[in-house]
Amino acid sequence: MEIIEIGAVAVASHTGKVHSEVQSFVRPVRYPILFDFCRELTRIGQLEVDAAEGYPKTLIRFGGGLADLGDYDFCSWRFYDRNQFEQDSGFHAVAYPFAGPHRNLKLEFSEVVGSRKKFGVGGALRKLGLRIEGTPHRGIDDDTHYCPHLCRCAREWRRG
Repeated sequence: MEIIEIGAVAVASHTGKVHSEVQSFVRPVRYPILFDFCRELTRIGQLEVDAAEGYPKTLIRFGGGLADLGDYDFCSWRFYDRNQFEQDSGFHAVAYPFAGPHRNLKLEFSEVVGSRKKFGVGGALRKLGLRIEGTPHRGIDDDTHYCPHLCRCAREWRRG
């Protein structure tokens, strides 16, 4: 697998408010033809990734936005995203884009709600009384719709 979309939001840690967002498709090179499973899961089309820039150029634009944030944590629902960025950065011989630590919000959410169960994003949102919005498994939709709520929960947990 390889990254075909970078979607990210910067969330203010003290308020949970979305500060900025970025979305870019990435042209895959190892597997240039998207698998049916990938197209069905993400609703990303072949034409969208064919028209995109490759990972190194996309990362340059993305990394510029990160530099503007100052101190930040890279949060994702599990370790998969972090591992994929590490793998793709190594393959393309470019620097891993995140300077801050990685936080696994899936683990943090389970701790917040006092459960050993590891919730999927949909289950976590239902637990909060929220519904899924946008297209699941799309970077920017996941981030803009879910991240502020899940970061708020994690922040409240850290305050204790």
